[in-house]
Amino acid sequence: LRFPWAAAVAQHAQNFHLLAHVPALLAWPRALIDRFSQKISREEAKKTSVDRLLSGMPEKFSDVFDQFSSAWNACVAAGLAKRNVREEMSPVVIPKRMSR
Repeated sequence: LRFPWAAAVAQHAQNFHLLAHVPALLAWPRALIDRFSQKISREEAKKTSVDRLLSGMPEKFSDVFDQFSSAWNACVAAGLAKRNVREEMSPVVIPKRMSR
């Protein structure tokens, strides 16, 4: 092949639309770091549900999470998570939040 990169691009072209989700996938962890960095223990974070976390925060955090979960689920639906999880695990789909 004269241009091996072209074959790689063509192989993944069907997933290019998912690049639009990258900002939403990065915004949620960034929001959590900005809000909680050094302010919450790892143990407390493990015990706290997203709904409980969002219940005491401004609406913008709910919006950021909703965008993250939509982006995550789009990637799972496209089959990307299957390549990135261990065999004994199945990809996690984030359900719509019950409260708002």
